[in-house]
Amino acid sequence: MQRDPETMRFLGDGTPQTRAIAWRAVAAMIGHWEIRGFGLWAVEDRASGVFLGRMGLWEPEGWECPEISYALTTAARGHGYASEGARAVLAHGNRQLATRLHTQKTGLASFIRRDNSASIRVATALGACFEKTIELFGSTADVYRYPLPSP
Repeated sequence: MQRDPETMRFLGDGTPQTRAIAWRAVAAMIGHWEIRGFGLWAVEDRASGVFLGRMGLWEPEGWECPEISYALTTAARGHGYASEGARAVLAHGNRQLATRLHTQKTGLASFIRRDNSASIRVATALGACFEKTIELFGSTADVYRYPLPSP
């Protein structure tokens, strides 16, 4: 997935990764679980076990809030996996992270490249609204903020 130009154009700095860089990215994802207590899950097809992508909550150091992150392989797109998974991640994030002070103040967001219309559709269908544009990995991304959960 990390080598595919189509998949990677909206992730990180927008370029495909070598095997070594992808390995370090996976190691960072595993470490994120250890440091933050939450992170990204691998997404697999229930019937076949085929890898479809990754999604979950992602909050590298310096980010303003946890991100609802979803990335699918080219073959997995257009089947509703992003919507289904992002909905589950949002519910999980609202349940599990509601006690974190900064999450209570800012909620959850998705950081989406402006030309990634599919991800924007997923986020807005789940109630996220455009908030602002930020610099992310040497480019710009739009912050789509999800509503705070009801107390």
